[in-house]
Amino acid sequence: MRALSQTVLDDRAVPASLHLPDYPRSALAPGVLHLGLGAFHRAHQAVVFDALLQAGDARWGVLGVAMRSTELADALVRQDELYTLQVASAEGRRWQVVGSVLDTCVAAREPDRVTAAIAAPATRWVTLTVTEKAYGPALAAQLVAGLAARHAAGLGGLTIASCDNLSGNGGKLRQLCLDSAAAQDTVLAQWIETACAFPDSMVDRIVPAATAQHREDAARMTGLDDGCALGTEAFWEWVIERHFVDPADGAA
Repeated sequence: MRALSQTVLDDRAVPASLHLPDYPRSALAPGVLHLGLGAFHRAHQAVVFDALLQAGDARWGVLGVAMRSTELADALVRQDELYTLQVASAEGRRWQVVGSVLDTCVAAREPDRVTAAIAAPATRWVTLTVTEKAYGPALAAQLVAGLAARHAAGLGGLTIASCDNLSGNGGKLRQLCLDSAAAQDTVLAQWIETACAFPDSMVDRIVPAATAQHREDAARMTGLDDGCALGTEAFWEWVIERHFVDPADGAA
């Protein structure tokens, strides 16, 4: 059995019923840095970004960052960051390969790479799914380090969208970053306050933990070995406060 990879997709060596990313992944630069490379992100935000890329908007490729665990990030690298998603509904099951995650890294192993990604000219958004409790100083320090590098390079601000299940998530993250920045550089804190946007958001989708059964189902359906397969329901929701650095993002 062949492993899922970009070469396999380019060869179209897959069932015709499998929905594939129909955009030039190798030509894209990540416009989104996502912190928290878990099952929920891969079955939710990454799928939304995949749909935007399918529609021809090349700005939404993702650099996915696992905070500590290396296992998933390394597994995704082995299959060109591609993975199979099984979407279940009353009408049956739909299978797709999600291609929006263009690259991965591990924050605990490569903190400088995360800093560089936040400061990269192509980066426009940072999204997060890292906690169900509260944000801590380590996260703020990571974000502020990248924003400091971005500010020093003379680049514009970012939309930093929390997707965690916290009331007022954007406002809480904003205040934490401002406090962290002010402790080291008031000019940087003022720039973050005026140049960056921290919209509140609400997300909803049932995403079970990925299991061996998902991998077996994917292999049976696609004929491919996919160590990162997962499943979800058809319903999803992502409500974002209309507060973006680029107002045009509200029409995406």
